[in-house]
Amino acid sequence: MAARFAAEAVLDNRELIRERVRAESPWWVPGVVDDEIYRRIIDAVERLLRDMGTDPTHPLRARSTTPSGTSSSACSTRRRSSPERRR
Repeated sequence: MAARFAAEAVLDNRELIRERVRAESPWWVPGVVDDEIYRRIIDAVERLLRDMGTDPTHPLRARSTTPSGTSSSACSTRRRSSPERRR
C-alpha cells in the first residue's frame, strides 16, 4: 500500500523532481547530464517501489514494520489521531 502511494507520488511529481535535479546540480553541468541523472533516479526509484510492491519479503518492507508487526504507517495514523495529539 505504501509502495503504491509512493509510486503515485513519484509519477505525479516527475517535473518537480526534474527541476530539483537541475536546481541542485552545479552550473557547469550540461542540461543533458541533468536529464540523464533525473532519468536514472526515476527509473531506480520506480523499480525499487515496484519490487517492494510485488515482494512481501522485500528488505524495505521489513524496515517499514514495527517490532510488534504493525506497519509504521498504521502507527503514525494512530499517533496523529490520538487524543493526546489533538490537544
